[in-house]
Amino acid sequence: LDQPGLTKVFIATRHHEHGELARTALGAGRSVWVEKPLALTEADLDATLAAARARSAVLAVGFNRRFAPLAVRLRSALAARPGPRRFTIDVNAGRLPADHWTLDPQQGGGRIVGEACHFVDLLRFLSGSAIASVEAKSRDRDGQDGGCFELTFANGDVAALNYRTDLPAHLPKERLAVAGEGWSAEIANWKS
Repeated sequence: LDQPGLTKVFIATRHHEHGELARTALGAGRSVWVEKPLALTEADLDATLAAARARSAVLAVGFNRRFAPLAVRLRSALAARPGPRRFTIDVNAGRLPADHWTLDPQQGGGRIVGEACHFVDLLRFLSGSAIASVEAKSRDRDGQDGGCFELTFANGDVAALNYRTDLPAHLPKERLAVAGEGWSAEIANWKS
């Protein structure tokens, strides 16, 4: 951080280090791009956001799916489709070794915080509305931190996020569907 001319920092460490490293870089006046998630606890998140608000540096989090060309195209199409809309995202996340660091609550925070957050961000982007409530409908029993969740948005949109870790590998990895009165759209594995 003392390197002359350094204006930006990219943080891609294990999840439990993100908040502290981001605060240190922001405190040094550097703009920060941090891989998701920004923090593992609310206290860490609050402290990091306070550090960002106290500086003129930029703080960005590495949510990538909202920038995918098909996601941008879908959001544009949804702007012409009044709600309420129903979203469904199916993710076949697969299994990790039981000792993988992302499954460790202290280092990785689990797969919902560390990976499924991509799809929560994508749903918020597509809905264009704040999340009003979240409910866990079921949890996978394989110890891999998967499950099915329902998100309700302030504008009346509803989403089912099926982040599954117990499905067969031959099934598609990701599918997004959205429907409203008299119309529907789908993104299949980010190919069509």
